[in-house]
Amino acid sequence: MGTRSKIVFEGVRSDGRILIYATIFQMFDGGLKYIGLELALFLVNMSICSLGSDAPPKVASGTGCLAAQYIAEKKEGPGGLCLSPPPPDESPSGEINLRHRYHVRVTEVIRNDRGKIMVIYNESYEMTVDEFLALCQKE
Repeated sequence: MGTRSKIVFEGVRSDGRILIYATIFQMFDGGLKYIGLELALFLVNMSICSLGSDAPPKVASGTGCLAAQYIAEKKEGPGGLCLSPPPPDESPSGEINLRHRYHVRVTEVIRNDRGKIMVIYNESYEMTVDEFLALCQKE
């Protein structure tokens, strides 16, 4: 249960450049069946699109909006979940390596198209949110 992790919210621009919007350090319960599952359940059925009257109920207007919603939902007082400056491969005190790394990669919204959310777990392959949820539930 003392497993530390990081979650990185990244936006992919139309030119392929990746921008980091938020890096979150989680002090405990960083494994797939804890933070991984919470992240998957937060992301499932989430839409990335321009806001308007036809926006679905679970929507973010881009990567920054998505990261802000996640932090607002999960932060509960001091400790636990903290923002961390890149490179986030160590704890804020610089003493440990992290066992679990989650990258939430969001493609840019272009015109009226919807963005796409992919998840990369521990530098492995990109997977859809549904695939990531299945992986977390299998743990």
